[in-house]
Amino acid sequence: MDEMPAAPITTSRGVGDDARGKPGRRQVTVMSRAGWEAACSQIGVDALPWTARRANLLLDGVELKGKIGYDLRIGDAILTISGETRPCERMNQAHPGLMIALKPEWRGGVTCRVTRSGNVVVGCDVVLSRNVIRQLTWATRHRTRRMLKQGRGVAAGIVRRLGLKKYVKLGRGLFASVGRRLVLNK
Repeated sequence: MDEMPAAPITTSRGVGDDARGKPGRRQVTVMSRAGWEAACSQIGVDALPWTARRANLLLDGVELKGKIGYDLRIGDAILTISGETRPCERMNQAHPGLMIALKPEWRGGVTCRVTRSGNVVVGCDVVLSRNVIRQLTWATRHRTRRMLKQGRGVAAGIVRRLGLKKYVKLGRGLFASVGRRLVLNK
């Protein structure tokens, strides 16, 4: 990871010529300086460079925790926050205990999708703004997924309690075979 004073952010490649910057919800990773410093102080290290986190951008003075669906305007570029960056085992290679220190309070940063290409330079303006339509889309999608997971657990419990012999999950629906009938549980 190299620090650069300026870089283009594009919808096709992410930041600069990032090999992992292909279009998608994890196109660019952004981390806050406060989160990084909190993680470093938790493991008792002062001089660990932020590039050890392997994030694309480091922001100062912006709170990223829970801001899914928000737009982040950095210079000319606009990024839409799509989720929390979960730290991986590579963090422990950089320093023992770093992975665990990055987990609480979104210290690992956020993942973003590039909405509008533009150039960024060190010290450029950063504006975090609420995008209600994207937030509603995200919330509806994730709430539906959570309800489906809970429904699957409930259906599996019912199937177990009833002593049904065969339980098969097909597609998005739940099916329990009772004799010759096929019962669909949505």
